[in-house]
Amino acid sequence: MVEIVPLMGVDFSMANLTFDEAKCLHSINQDKPSVYRNMLQAISKSFKLISPTSLFYGFGANSVMKVTEVSDCFVGTGDLLNPIVMTDNLEHEYNECLKRVELNLPVKFAGLIRKAVEFAEKSAQHFLENEDQ
Repeated sequence: MVEIVPLMGVDFSMANLTFDEAKCLHSINQDKPSVYRNMLQAISKSFKLISPTSLFYGFGANSVMKVTEVSDCFVGTGDLLNPIVMTDNLEHEYNECLKRVELNLPVKFAGLIRKAVEFAEKSAQHFLENEDQ
């Protein structure tokens, strides 16, 4: 059995700031269009029937406003040990994360890629060990 688990990595860096009100990349205001919100809605719609859960990470921000330093990879749920979210709840988790984090610099996503590789290696090992069962 193969399970597909989407891993979301949202760029919460200052590189996403824009001075054009019509092109808001991050916004907690539900009345304003948001590229990230649109993307997460599309991912939720695409994956919710084949993968009930997703992994949600962020990068390029202080994961806790005025408390932590900028992070190259942090759990988007706010729970340091659990990045798992319901796929159809991604937009809500994104909005909650956006309220918690502080946009920052630099933009580095190597930590997120390492996390994805680590997850894939552990999954492959699990499936290979249980192949005969």
